[in-house]
Amino acid sequence: EAQIRASGIDIAGLPPVGTALGSLRDLDLALTLEARDVRFGAAGSGNGTIAARIQSDGAGLAVDSLDVTDLAGASATLSGRIGADGTGRVSGRLKAPVAAPLLGLLERVWVGEIRLLPAFLRDAPLDLAVALDREEGASEALRTQAKGSAGGGTLDLILASRGTRIEGGTA
Repeated sequence: EAQIRASGIDIAGLPPVGTALGSLRDLDLALTLEARDVRFGAAGSGNGTIAARIQSDGAGLAVDSLDVTDLAGASATLSGRIGADGTGRVSGRLKAPVAAPLLGLLERVWVGEIRLLPAFLRDAPLDLAVALDREEGASEALRTQAKGSAGGGTLDLILASRGTRIEGGTA
């Protein structure tokens, strides 16, 4: 079990840790994170917070809570559980007046390919309901669904990822 408290973090300045998170698969881990005065580069007030309670028990994942508030105006909430047998779901909402801060956070902790999204998606408002579950028949694959508004239009997206790589998707 790890408890991390931090302050004054600039998400834009963090190195990608997606590969490190991907290597935690099949480990038992409980992580509590409390970060204050979080910012994204020069954008925003620097008054953002990230609070999380995440547990991994082998192939299972429990997100008791993941709350991001005021990360350059952006917010996110996620919770749920995906069992070792692949059942269950983690779901929540991502909302931002400009998507870049949330996308930057995801780029650093999930998959680096997010950096390839075009500027019109990064610079526009975002309001998405998201859900993560295991892709049918593939215990290591994660399916991410996002529905809502992004880039000035509507978005209905499904991505399949394995470890720290996006393997496919539909929009």
